[in-house]
Amino acid sequence: MVKWGKFLVWIVLCVLLMGNTQAQNDSIQEILDHYQTTRATPSLFVLHHGSRTNQLLTSQEVEELAKRLNDQFHGENLQTYKSADGVRYQGDHLLSPSLKVAIRVVDDRPTQTKKKPYVSLELRGTGAPDARLKQFQEQFRQICQAFGMTPSLHFSIQGDVDLKEASELKSLIQSTTKSFGATQMEEMTTEKTVSISYFIPRWGSGIVTKGGEMNLQVSARWNYQTNRAVLTMGTPIITIEY
Repeated sequence: MVKWGKFLVWIVLCVLLMGNTQAQNDSIQEILDHYQTTRATPSLFVLHHGSRTNQLLTSQEVEELAKRLNDQFHGENLQTYKSADGVRYQGDHLLSPSLKVAIRVVDDRPTQTKKKPYVSLELRGTGAPDARLKQFQEQFRQICQAFGMTPSLHFSIQGDVDLKEASELKSLIQSTTKSFGATQMEEMTTEKTVSISYFIPRWGSGIVTKGGEMNLQVSARWNYQTNRAVLTMGTPIITIEY
């Protein structure tokens, strides 16, 4: 009975994980499809996974994990940085002039015998994403499952939009997000920047903030140098400078 109980728990966890992954993939695709309908010209996009491992590891196992993750992208130069705050393993891989992958494994509890290091996988590209984005979504998901992590994907896309003046930033966001059917949760407004967070139930759970749960953030910033707006969308939250 104990073995069957563990097996059933494993099945339930797999189903929940698949559902969460599917919701993440759907939200990313929906943002991509929607962004193409805006007046924005994409200039930057970032796909990011960040979480701690599910299992406790020794310092040696943390280093081995970093090397194995680096090998997933045929990396050769894994850098190690030691400080009073811990040990950081870092690998950067240029895939093309417009696309690169960055790997970070952080042991922020170096004195502990067993710990759960923080792992970051990041795909960063310039211009509009192509079919490789979906390939890396799947690769990140497979890597997480293979290395004992729960996939936690964030996606952000940014581009320039022609506007008459900075006073139109909020209306730009509202018109851009209208078709999402999203519920506004929080808003931050300054002279040249507007950032609004939303919740879209079909995308699943998100990040809990003071205003409530959010899984979409949209910002518009006025660039006085170009006299244009910078429009950024992110799920569940923007992870790049906006």
